[in-house]
Amino acid sequence: MKKVLLGCLLALVAALLFVPATVADEHEDKKISVHGEVRARWEYLDNYTDFTDSDDGSFNDSFDFVPYRVRVGVKGEFTKNVSAYIEIQNHGAFGDSYPLPVAQSPQDPIAQNLRGSYGTNETVLYQGYIDMDEIGGTNLSLKIGRQEHTLGNELLMGDADFYNGHSFDGFRATLDYERWDLDVFFYTIAERNVLPWADETDDGPIVNGASDDAWFTGVTAGFGIGETEQSLIPYVLYYKDGNGATPVFKRSFYTIGLLYDRPTGEDNMFDCSAEYAYQMGERGPSYDTDIKASIFEGWFGVSFGENFRNRFHVGVLATSGQDDSDDSTAFQPLFGDTHQRAGLA
Repeated sequence: MKKVLLGCLLALVAALLFVPATVADEHEDKKISVHGEVRARWEYLDNYTDFTDSDDGSFNDSFDFVPYRVRVGVKGEFTKNVSAYIEIQNHGAFGDSYPLPVAQSPQDPIAQNLRGSYGTNETVLYQGYIDMDEIGGTNLSLKIGRQEHTLGNELLMGDADFYNGHSFDGFRATLDYERWDLDVFFYTIAERNVLPWADETDDGPIVNGASDDAWFTGVTAGFGIGETEQSLIPYVLYYKDGNGATPVFKRSFYTIGLLYDRPTGEDNMFDCSAEYAYQMGERGPSYDTDIKASIFEGWFGVSFGENFRNRFHVGVLATSGQDDSDDSTAFQPLFGDTHQRAGLA
Protein backbone atom coordinates (compact mmCIF):
# COMPACT_ATOMS: atom_id res chain seq x y z
CA MET A 1 0.00 0.00 0.00
CA LYS A 2 2.88 2.39 0.81
CA LYS A 3 4.33 1.76 -2.65
CA VAL A 4 0.96 2.52 -4.23
CA LEU A 5 0.56 5.78 -2.31
CA LEU A 6 4.15 6.79 -3.10
CA GLY A 7 3.56 6.04 -6.76
CA CYS A 8 0.40 8.16 -6.75
CA LEU A 9 2.22 11.09 -5.14
CA LEU A 10 5.06 10.84 -7.64
CA ALA A 11 2.56 10.78 -10.50
CA LEU A 12 0.89 13.93 -9.20
CA VAL A 13 4.23 15.71 -8.77
CA ALA A 14 5.19 14.68 -12.31
CA ALA A 15 1.90 16.07 -13.59
CA LEU A 16 2.59 19.39 -11.86
CA LEU A 17 6.05 19.58 -13.40
CA PHE A 18 5.10 18.34 -16.85
CA VAL A 19 1.81 20.05 -17.67
CA PRO A 20 3.04 23.68 -17.52
CA ALA A 21 5.68 22.87 -20.13
CA THR A 22 3.08 21.53 -22.53
CA VAL A 23 0.59 24.39 -22.26
CA ALA A 24 0.37 26.50 -25.40
CA ASP A 25 2.13 29.85 -25.01
CA GLU A 26 -0.65 31.71 -26.78
CA HIS A 27 -3.17 30.70 -24.12
CA GLU A 28 -3.12 33.62 -21.69
CA ASP A 29 -5.42 31.86 -19.20
CA LYS A 30 -3.28 28.72 -18.94
CA LYS A 31 -3.17 27.43 -15.41
CA ILE A 32 -2.79 24.42 -13.18
CA SER A 33 -5.16 23.88 -10.30
CA VAL A 34 -5.00 21.34 -7.51
CA HIS A 35 -8.06 19.92 -5.78
CA GLY A 36 -7.98 18.07 -2.47
CA GLU A 37 -10.48 16.67 -0.01
CA VAL A 38 -10.18 14.78 3.27
CA ARG A 39 -13.45 13.70 4.86
CA ALA A 40 -14.45 11.41 7.71
CA ARG A 41 -17.68 10.92 9.61
CA TRP A 42 -19.15 8.82 12.40
CA GLU A 43 -22.09 6.58 11.58
CA TYR A 44 -24.37 4.58 13.85
CA LEU A 45 -26.73 1.90 12.57
CA ASP A 46 -29.43 0.40 14.79
CA ASN A 47 -31.24 -2.85 13.98
CA TYR A 48 -29.70 -2.71 10.55
CA THR A 49 -30.74 -6.17 9.26
CA ASP A 50 -34.04 -7.10 10.89
CA PHE A 51 -35.51 -3.97 12.61
CA THR A 52 -35.92 -6.07 15.77
CA ASP A 53 -34.22 -5.65 19.16
CA SER A 54 -32.39 -8.66 20.55
CA ASP A 55 -32.73 -8.29 24.31
CA ASP A 56 -30.93 -11.55 25.09
CA GLY A 57 -27.83 -10.52 23.13
CA SER A 58 -28.02 -13.49 20.77
CA PHE A 59 -27.85 -11.28 17.68
CA ASN A 60 -26.60 -7.71 17.71
CA ASP A 61 -26.98 -5.78 14.47
CA SER A 62 -26.47 -2.30 15.95
CA PHE A 63 -23.00 -0.90 15.39
CA ASP A 64 -20.99 2.22 14.58
CA PHE A 65 -17.98 2.94 12.39
CA VAL A 66 -15.99 5.85 10.93
CA PRO A 67 -15.58 5.81 7.13
CA TYR A 68 -13.24 8.22 5.37
CA ARG A 69 -12.59 9.51 1.86
CA VAL A 70 -9.39 11.21 0.61
CA ARG A 71 -9.06 12.71 -2.87
CA VAL A 72 -6.25 14.59 -4.65
CA GLY A 73 -6.71 15.92 -8.18
CA VAL A 74 -4.77 18.03 -10.69
CA LYS A 75 -6.37 19.93 -13.57
CA GLY A 76 -4.37 21.39 -16.44
CA GLU A 77 -5.81 23.82 -19.00
CA PHE A 78 -3.87 23.37 -22.23
CA THR A 79 -5.81 25.85 -24.37
CA LYS A 80 -8.94 27.93 -23.86
CA ASN A 81 -11.27 24.97 -24.48
CA VAL A 82 -9.08 21.91 -23.83
CA SER A 83 -8.25 20.62 -20.38
CA ALA A 84 -7.29 17.40 -18.62
CA TYR A 85 -8.01 16.18 -15.13
CA ILE A 86 -6.62 13.35 -13.01
CA GLU A 87 -7.88 12.43 -9.55
CA ILE A 88 -6.60 9.78 -7.12
CA GLN A 89 -8.84 8.54 -4.32
CA ASN A 90 -8.38 6.42 -1.21
CA HIS A 91 -11.38 5.34 0.86
CA GLY A 92 -12.09 2.96 3.69
CA ALA A 93 -12.87 2.94 7.41
CA PHE A 94 -10.71 3.63 10.42
CA GLY A 95 -9.76 0.50 12.33
CA ASP A 96 -8.68 -1.80 9.49
CA SER A 97 -5.39 -3.03 11.01
CA TYR A 98 -5.19 -6.19 13.09
CA PRO A 99 -2.46 -7.46 15.48
CA LEU A 100 -0.41 -10.50 14.55
CA PRO A 101 -2.05 -13.67 15.94
CA VAL A 102 0.70 -16.04 17.11
CA ALA A 103 -1.28 -19.19 16.35
CA GLN A 104 -1.97 -18.29 12.72
CA SER A 105 0.23 -18.78 9.69
CA PRO A 106 1.94 -15.92 7.81
CA GLN A 107 -0.26 -16.77 4.81
CA ASP A 108 -3.40 -15.81 6.74
CA PRO A 109 -4.73 -12.38 5.62
CA ILE A 110 -5.17 -11.33 9.25
CA ALA A 111 -1.66 -12.44 10.15
CA GLN A 112 -0.20 -10.39 7.32
CA ASN A 113 -1.47 -7.26 9.10
CA LEU A 114 -1.97 -5.47 5.79
CA ARG A 115 -4.41 -2.63 5.49
CA GLY A 116 -7.03 -3.50 2.95
CA SER A 117 -7.01 -7.25 3.63
CA TYR A 118 -10.76 -7.04 4.08
CA GLY A 119 -11.37 -4.65 1.19
CA THR A 120 -11.90 -1.60 3.40
CA ASN A 121 -8.92 0.34 2.11
CA GLU A 122 -8.40 1.04 -1.59
CA THR A 123 -6.44 3.53 -3.67
CA VAL A 124 -7.81 4.01 -7.19
CA LEU A 125 -7.76 6.32 -10.17
CA TYR A 126 -11.16 7.86 -9.51
CA GLN A 127 -11.19 10.24 -12.50
CA GLY A 128 -8.90 10.78 -15.46
CA TYR A 129 -10.20 12.45 -18.60
CA ILE A 130 -9.64 14.96 -21.39
CA ASP A 131 -12.35 17.61 -21.81
CA MET A 132 -12.79 19.42 -25.14
CA ASP A 133 -15.33 22.25 -25.04
CA GLU A 134 -16.92 24.20 -27.93
CA ILE A 135 -15.24 22.04 -30.56
CA GLY A 136 -14.66 24.01 -33.78
CA GLY A 137 -16.51 26.99 -32.34
CA THR A 138 -19.74 25.00 -31.97
CA ASN A 139 -21.85 24.08 -28.95
CA LEU A 140 -20.45 20.55 -28.97
CA SER A 141 -18.22 19.29 -26.16
CA LEU A 142 -16.56 15.90 -25.68
CA LYS A 143 -15.20 14.27 -22.54
CA ILE A 144 -13.12 11.09 -22.89
CA GLY A 145 -11.87 8.92 -20.03
CA ARG A 146 -12.94 8.04 -16.49
CA GLN A 147 -15.51 10.57 -15.31
CA GLU A 148 -18.48 11.27 -13.08
CA HIS A 149 -21.89 11.49 -14.74
CA THR A 150 -25.18 12.32 -13.04
CA LEU A 151 -28.69 12.33 -14.48
CA GLY A 152 -31.41 14.53 -12.97
CA ASN A 153 -31.91 13.77 -9.28
CA GLU A 154 -29.51 10.80 -9.51
CA LEU A 155 -32.25 8.19 -9.28
CA LEU A 156 -30.64 6.12 -12.04
CA MET A 157 -27.22 7.75 -12.52
CA GLY A 158 -25.38 9.32 -9.59
CA ASP A 159 -21.90 10.13 -8.32
CA ALA A 160 -22.47 8.74 -4.78
CA ASP A 161 -20.61 11.76 -3.41
CA PHE A 162 -21.87 11.21 0.15
CA TYR A 163 -20.14 7.82 0.17
CA ASN A 164 -17.08 6.82 -1.89
CA GLY A 165 -18.14 8.16 -5.28
CA HIS A 166 -18.88 6.55 -8.63
CA SER A 167 -17.31 7.16 -12.04
CA PHE A 168 -17.63 5.67 -15.54
CA ASP A 169 -15.09 4.70 -18.23
CA GLY A 170 -15.89 5.91 -21.74
CA PHE A 171 -16.95 9.06 -23.57
CA ARG A 172 -19.69 11.66 -23.32
CA ALA A 173 -20.71 14.10 -26.07
CA THR A 174 -22.87 17.12 -25.20
CA LEU A 175 -24.72 19.73 -27.23
CA ASP A 176 -25.48 22.63 -24.90
CA TYR A 177 -27.75 25.52 -25.83
CA GLU A 178 -29.41 28.19 -23.70
CA ARG A 179 -32.77 26.44 -23.28
CA TRP A 180 -31.98 22.82 -24.09
CA ASP A 181 -29.16 20.29 -24.14
CA LEU A 182 -28.52 16.82 -25.53
CA ASP A 183 -26.20 14.11 -24.15
CA VAL A 184 -24.94 10.93 -25.82
CA PHE A 185 -22.64 8.60 -23.90
CA PHE A 186 -21.07 5.14 -23.97
CA TYR A 187 -19.38 3.54 -20.95
CA THR A 188 -17.65 0.22 -20.42
CA ILE A 189 -18.83 -1.28 -17.13
CA ALA A 190 -16.98 -4.62 -17.09
CA GLU A 191 -14.24 -5.76 -19.46
CA ARG A 192 -14.11 -9.57 -19.45
CA ASN A 193 -11.95 -10.41 -22.47
CA VAL A 194 -9.59 -12.45 -20.30
CA LEU A 195 -9.35 -16.16 -19.46
CA PRO A 196 -10.52 -15.99 -15.81
CA TRP A 197 -13.97 -15.02 -17.10
CA ALA A 198 -14.17 -17.97 -19.51
CA ASP A 199 -16.89 -20.59 -19.25
CA GLU A 200 -15.69 -23.98 -18.06
CA THR A 201 -16.55 -27.18 -19.96
CA ASP A 202 -15.20 -30.74 -20.00
CA ASP A 203 -12.88 -29.67 -22.82
CA GLY A 204 -11.47 -26.71 -20.94
CA PRO A 205 -12.19 -22.96 -20.96
CA ILE A 206 -14.21 -21.26 -23.68
CA VAL A 207 -13.44 -17.58 -24.25
CA ASN A 208 -16.53 -15.63 -25.27
CA GLY A 209 -14.69 -12.39 -25.92
CA ALA A 210 -16.68 -9.16 -26.09
CA SER A 211 -19.98 -11.05 -25.71
CA ASP A 212 -19.17 -11.36 -22.00
CA ASP A 213 -18.57 -7.63 -21.48
CA ALA A 214 -20.94 -5.25 -19.75
CA TRP A 215 -21.55 -1.77 -21.13
CA PHE A 216 -23.93 1.11 -20.62
CA THR A 217 -25.06 3.71 -23.16
CA GLY A 218 -27.82 6.25 -23.54
CA VAL A 219 -29.28 9.48 -24.86
CA THR A 220 -30.62 12.16 -22.53
CA ALA A 221 -32.05 15.62 -23.14
CA GLY A 222 -32.96 18.62 -21.03
CA PHE A 223 -35.52 21.34 -21.80
CA GLY A 224 -35.95 24.54 -19.80
CA ILE A 225 -39.54 25.49 -18.89
CA GLY A 226 -40.76 28.90 -17.79
CA GLU A 227 -38.62 31.42 -15.92
CA THR A 228 -38.09 29.52 -12.64
CA GLU A 229 -35.44 27.06 -13.87
CA GLN A 230 -37.96 24.26 -14.27
CA SER A 231 -36.78 21.44 -16.52
CA LEU A 232 -38.12 18.44 -18.36
CA ILE A 233 -35.62 15.60 -18.90
CA PRO A 234 -36.52 12.64 -21.15
CA TYR A 235 -34.01 9.82 -21.50
CA VAL A 236 -33.37 6.40 -23.02
CA LEU A 237 -30.75 4.20 -21.36
CA TYR A 238 -29.51 0.79 -22.50
CA TYR A 239 -27.61 -1.69 -20.33
CA LYS A 240 -26.17 -5.00 -21.53
CA ASP A 241 -24.27 -7.56 -19.46
CA GLY A 242 -23.27 -10.78 -21.21
CA ASN A 243 -21.90 -12.42 -18.06
CA GLY A 244 -20.87 -15.84 -19.33
CA ALA A 245 -19.18 -16.81 -16.06
CA THR A 246 -22.50 -16.43 -14.19
CA PRO A 247 -25.16 -16.73 -16.91
CA VAL A 248 -28.07 -16.19 -14.54
CA PHE A 249 -27.02 -12.51 -14.32
CA LYS A 250 -27.00 -11.91 -18.08
CA ARG A 251 -29.18 -8.88 -18.82
CA SER A 252 -30.07 -6.71 -21.79
CA PHE A 253 -32.68 -4.02 -21.23
CA TYR A 254 -33.81 -0.45 -21.94
CA THR A 255 -34.83 2.11 -19.32
CA ILE A 256 -37.09 4.81 -20.76
CA GLY A 257 -38.06 7.67 -18.47
CA LEU A 258 -39.11 11.26 -17.94
CA LEU A 259 -38.22 13.67 -15.11
CA TYR A 260 -39.89 16.95 -14.18
CA ASP A 261 -37.88 19.10 -11.79
CA ARG A 262 -38.61 22.48 -10.17
CA PRO A 263 -35.76 23.51 -7.83
CA THR A 264 -35.73 26.32 -5.29
CA GLY A 265 -34.43 29.74 -6.32
CA GLU A 266 -33.91 33.25 -4.97
CA ASP A 267 -37.64 34.03 -5.28
CA ASN A 268 -38.95 30.48 -5.13
CA MET A 269 -39.32 28.75 -1.76
CA PHE A 270 -41.14 25.68 -3.10
CA ASP A 271 -39.58 22.84 -5.06
CA CYS A 272 -40.99 19.62 -6.49
CA SER A 273 -39.90 16.70 -8.61
CA ALA A 274 -41.51 13.71 -10.31
CA GLU A 275 -39.75 10.94 -12.25
CA TYR A 276 -41.07 7.77 -13.86
CA ALA A 277 -39.14 5.12 -15.78
CA TYR A 278 -40.14 1.86 -17.45
CA GLN A 279 -37.79 -1.03 -18.18
CA MET A 280 -38.10 -3.64 -20.91
CA GLY A 281 -35.68 -6.27 -22.13
CA GLU A 282 -34.43 -9.77 -21.37
CA ARG A 283 -32.39 -11.59 -18.75
CA GLY A 284 -31.30 -15.11 -17.84
CA PRO A 285 -28.80 -17.67 -19.18
CA SER A 286 -30.25 -17.48 -22.71
CA TYR A 287 -32.03 -14.14 -22.33
CA ASP A 288 -35.15 -16.28 -21.92
CA THR A 289 -37.00 -14.13 -19.35
CA ASP A 290 -38.70 -10.86 -20.33
CA ILE A 291 -38.05 -7.78 -18.19
CA LYS A 292 -41.10 -5.58 -17.53
CA ALA A 293 -40.41 -3.26 -14.58
CA SER A 294 -40.94 0.32 -13.45
CA ILE A 295 -39.93 2.91 -10.85
CA PHE A 296 -41.44 6.19 -9.63
CA GLU A 297 -40.06 8.90 -7.37
CA GLY A 298 -41.71 12.18 -6.38
CA TRP A 299 -41.29 14.81 -3.69
CA PHE A 300 -42.43 18.23 -2.57
CA GLY A 301 -40.25 20.58 -0.53
CA VAL A 302 -40.33 24.00 1.08
CA SER A 303 -37.32 26.14 2.01
CA PHE A 304 -37.41 28.90 4.61
CA GLY A 305 -35.23 31.12 6.74
CA GLU A 306 -32.59 33.62 5.68
CA ASN A 307 -31.34 32.78 2.18
CA PHE A 308 -33.59 29.67 2.28
CA ARG A 309 -31.03 27.79 4.35
CA ASN A 310 -33.57 25.42 5.91
CA ARG A 311 -35.57 22.89 3.93
CA PHE A 312 -38.31 20.39 4.67
CA HIS A 313 -39.48 17.87 2.09
CA VAL A 314 -41.65 14.78 1.84
CA GLY A 315 -41.52 12.21 -0.93
CA VAL A 316 -42.29 8.74 -2.13
CA LEU A 317 -40.21 6.08 -3.89
CA ALA A 318 -41.95 3.04 -5.40
CA THR A 319 -40.68 0.24 -7.63
CA SER A 320 -42.34 -2.80 -9.16
CA GLY A 321 -41.62 -6.10 -7.43
CA GLN A 322 -41.36 -9.67 -8.61
CA ASP A 323 -44.73 -11.38 -9.11
CA ASP A 324 -45.65 -14.98 -9.93
CA SER A 325 -45.56 -14.55 -13.69
CA ASP A 326 -42.91 -15.89 -16.04
CA ASP A 327 -41.68 -12.31 -16.62
CA SER A 328 -39.11 -10.47 -14.51
CA THR A 329 -41.13 -7.59 -13.06
CA ALA A 330 -38.63 -6.59 -10.36
CA PHE A 331 -36.89 -3.27 -11.06
CA GLN A 332 -33.31 -3.66 -12.32
CA PRO A 333 -31.04 -1.22 -10.39
CA LEU A 334 -28.61 0.92 -12.36
CA PHE A 335 -26.19 3.45 -10.83
CA GLY A 336 -28.41 5.61 -8.63
CA ASP A 337 -27.34 7.52 -5.54
CA THR A 338 -28.94 5.80 -2.53
CA HIS A 339 -28.35 8.64 -0.07
CA GLN A 340 -31.70 10.09 1.12
CA ARG A 341 -33.44 7.11 -0.50
CA ALA A 342 -34.74 3.81 0.87
CA GLY A 343 -34.36 4.96 4.48
CA LEU A 344 -30.67 5.91 4.08
CA ALA A 345 -31.24 9.55 5.02
